[in-house]
Amino acid sequence: MVFNTELPVRILTHNIRYATSTLFDNERPWAERAPLIASELLHQTRFLAGELGSQELQSVGNTSAQPSSFISLQEVLHDQLHDILQALNGIEHSAVPQSIPNGPYWAHIGVARDDGKQKGEYSPILYPVKLFKLLHFENRWLSPTPNKPSKGWDAGSKRILTTGVFEHKATGQRFAVFNTHLDNAGAKAREESVAIILDVIERVCEEGSVDVQGSGTATTTPRVPLNFVLAGDFNSFPTQEAYKALIASD
Repeated sequence: MVFNTELPVRILTHNIRYATSTLFDNERPWAERAPLIASELLHQTRFLAGELGSQELQSVGNTSAQPSSFISLQEVLHDQLHDILQALNGIEHSAVPQSIPNGPYWAHIGVARDDGKQKGEYSPILYPVKLFKLLHFENRWLSPTPNKPSKGWDAGSKRILTTGVFEHKATGQRFAVFNTHLDNAGAKAREESVAIILDVIERVCEEGSVDVQGSGTATTTPRVPLNFVLAGDFNSFPTQEAYKALIASD
């Protein structure tokens, strides 16, 4: 399959600062910050489907010209994820979070890094469910044991990579989205984490490769890897190891 039309996609990435109970000077508690974060995300996705806002996606048409958005967040605790998805989905706020909303407009993928469930920070990917179908989802911890919650090298905290492969419902176009938050304390951990991330990107994009329509012979059909985007908080200046390793991978 080959796609001849462009698919406009906006990637929003935001470290929202976890809901700490020990505030820095001039830091505001999550209860005060939550409506501001929600307002920002709603504003940035207001043209998600042409002239339609996030709350009007029921009437989305079948044109690839409609812009689409993905939201990648970092430092998100379970209750914060709940609050954000309530706001994006137009659900009345509940003081006692129940299950995290997955629709009718926005859903998420991702798990908390401390236990692979709900403990600790998420690096979630939020996507518009009326525009995209989730084909594949996985998490990898940035450590020598990436298949289980774990901390590696000189890292100060467990770190995670969230991966999703999505299909645009109107056009069938597929691509991958990756979201992460590299360690702030360990230079070695950041360097090794980038190596893991690049390996995962290569594997996922190869496994999800698509046929090139009309090319090849009856027995050989050329395939092209998925396009992808990597978002996150890399805790790295351009002169440091993580940034350099990512640039060198081009």
